[in-house]
Amino acid sequence: MSKLPLEGVRILDFTWAAVGPYCTFLCSLMGAECIKVETSAHAGYFERRNPRVDAQLDVRTLIAQQWNVNELNVNKLSVMLDLKHPEGLHVARCLVALSDGVVDNFRGGVMQRLGMGYEELRQINPSIVVVSASTHGQGGPEGHGPGFAQIFGSLGGAAYLTGYEGEAPVELRLPSDLIAGTTAAFALLTGIYHARRTGQGQFVDLATRECFSGFVGEALLDASLNQRNQGRHGNRDQVLAPHNVYRCEGEDAWISIAVDNDEEWVALCQAVGHPEWLQDPRFADQNSRWHSQEELDRLLADWAIGQDAVEAMNLLQKAGVAASPSYSAADLLSDPHVSQRECLVVTENRDGEPWVMMGVPWRSSRISGEVRRPPPKMGLDIEHVIGKLLGMTAEELEKLAERGVLR
Repeated sequence: MSKLPLEGVRILDFTWAAVGPYCTFLCSLMGAECIKVETSAHAGYFERRNPRVDAQLDVRTLIAQQWNVNELNVNKLSVMLDLKHPEGLHVARCLVALSDGVVDNFRGGVMQRLGMGYEELRQINPSIVVVSASTHGQGGPEGHGPGFAQIFGSLGGAAYLTGYEGEAPVELRLPSDLIAGTTAAFALLTGIYHARRTGQGQFVDLATRECFSGFVGEALLDASLNQRNQGRHGNRDQVLAPHNVYRCEGEDAWISIAVDNDEEWVALCQAVGHPEWLQDPRFADQNSRWHSQEELDRLLADWAIGQDAVEAMNLLQKAGVAASPSYSAADLLSDPHVSQRECLVVTENRDGEPWVMMGVPWRSSRISGEVRRPPPKMGLDIEHVIGKLLGMTAEELEKLAERGVLR
């Protein structure tokens, strides 16, 4: 088996929810040893979000049923530590001395209050790279405020542009976590690369809201130069037309169609059997089509409603027009293209039950990341991580557990 590019890199993972876990998940796919430091003392988040809440379930079972706990913790090791216990803090700091990176996604100031801030950690390991991904970043008037995926896009300005004209902005939710998590992974690996070359560690202060401000550059420019706010356009584009989603034959079936230029417009008209649209002055060029979107969307909606979404996609794509059904999760499970690329991986959840997840979203001619092991049960790797790495005996570990350190 080829050596993965991040083998030999050790990351301490103090993350929860999705931003931080996705950051370290990406690193683990490429071979990094990610040690998840967690505790059963703070399971309220998982209790609230569990789709199968049962008062009889214990904390570990509640956590084991979460998608982010399962999908984003594959390949990782798990230890349980109470960082509020002096001995738990000492163990965590000993692990820092043996690590390349530390990641958390608590609100600003939490790690510092626990005694795990960058200034403390750099004294232990001068080359350590610490990434803290909080909603607002460290400091500032809102630096200690909370936040979840629902508000990242709102704070960054992206949600304001998302939705339909005259209606409320639409929250971006899950993509918020993954975009910020990907950014955090890039920042972490850049820092580790620099540390390997120079021996110098660094602190990375990542504000998840700022990850979204980069998506609204055109709107920022418009507001700055023209003193106006761009509005919401639903599925329509500010330049292209047609550019929308149309209902197809069948239950809740839809197709997305986007025409980029006049050549594609000609191809679309011919493919759908309506060459007469080419003679309509309302659709003569891109600008005319954009100003006649109501009529254009009505015509395409009338055509699409009698079409099978997949067959319509094949028809339009063969003609060179960008089109795709709006796939559900169930559609992905049966899609032949997804199957051929082996995008889906079958592993296990923390309870040992079969679990289907998306694998590595890229293919490399030389080496690709992989899902090597299922997500660990909470505390599964205490003996390996704390025992072997720190040289503690079974008796010492037992005493730590008795004193409430390993919980």
